Amino acid sequence: MSCPPNSLYGFVNLNTKPTPSELTKITRGTNTSPFRINFAPRSTPLSLLQDSNRIMEDFQNTLLYMGITYTIESVQICKPSMGSYSIYGTTVPSNATIIYTYISQAIGSAVGNYRGAIDQGQVPILQSQRPLLMLLIVPIYISNTRSSNASYLTQFISSSTTTNTYTSMQELFKNQPSIGYSGCFDIDLIKEKTTFGVMTNIYTFPTGITIIDADWNAISTRLPSPVPAFNYENVNIIQSYSAEGTPNKENFTSSLAIQQIETTDDNKFTKRINYYTLDVGSSTMKAPSLLTPDQYQCVPFDQLKNLPKDPSDGVQRVSLQTVINVENSTAKVGEMLTWDQIWIFVTGIGAAIGIFILVGLFMWALSYANKENVTPDFLKEAGLESTPPAP
Repeated sequence: MSCPPNSLYGFVNLNTKPTPSELTKITRGTNTSPFRINFAPRSTPLSLLQDSNRIMEDFQNTLLYMGITYTIESVQICKPSMGSYSIYGTTVPSNATIIYTYISQAIGSAVGNYRGAIDQGQVPILQSQRPLLMLLIVPIYISNTRSSNASYLTQFISSSTTTNTYTSMQELFKNQPSIGYSGCFDIDLIKEKTTFGVMTNIYTFPTGITIIDADWNAISTRLPSPVPAFNYENVNIIQSYSAEGTPNKENFTSSLAIQQIETTDDNKFTKRINYYTLDVGSSTMKAPSLLTPDQYQCVPFDQLKNLPKDPSDGVQRVSLQTVINVENSTAKVGEMLTWDQIWIFVTGIGAAIGIFILVGLFMWALSYANKENVTPDFLKEAGLESTPPAP
């Protein structure tokens, strides 16, 4: 269950900044977002764990990707990345980065399958290419003028002003394009056994957040000094691999490795890096969802020739979801009920059945009372004692 050979196994750094034409090569569609976040409103200011670089963010800020829900595992303010230009971090020198770690709802079953294979003496198999983790990186810049989303961080600074709402993640990520890539890192989860490969998608939002120097001085007094590097406590993450792609289990830390991509001409850049122009909270993007039975349709093979090519590499891929997207332009498919709609439906049915049972019980009791000239106790308590018939 180790990562596939030649995976990107850490934060990617570039030695040169991509030009607009180079970004065009890796643009994932014209108006595309990498995923969708259901943002939660904020009624209290952000806070930090005491003597820590970890932000207490609302767990209701859930992320949706390929029909899978991800929840926040941690939010850290970390020291900036290395390199003259870095996809992990910044287009100009930054003072720090905010890194959000989202974890898949499938992580439990993945770890269970891994441990089960180990217990049975088998070699674990990487069962899914879908990411178990999603990392979101927002650089923090210092300038003479604050950005429009600066209040996300300045709410850390104590103030006598009170308000009913505070700046949420939605304002932070509003109108932010992103650069993302898929990677995998190995965890030495069980000593002397095959490592546990964690498929991970990493996204940088290079526009970031800009505050003034006084803001940063006030915030940094509440952080450990120096600002810590990004890390997962008590997790052994492999930092290097052999030429064949075998994890070096003697070289590990609690953070991800830094990988250099020397130039934007590198195949790793053009074939593995994607640029997204639409922000992750846009109302124009539909959240991914599972397919309904009505959406699984048979499509003649001669219709597949008109399917669009993947803009990342020009390869024409045929999948059920792609077929449905093409067919939706000429035919309407069934829609899936939301959980709220299902709950309302089930509640209504339950109420109707309950009323029906109560009415039946009431009619039986009256019939019994008239027949036996006996009044059940619950009818007496309700003041409905039957009157015996006249002789």
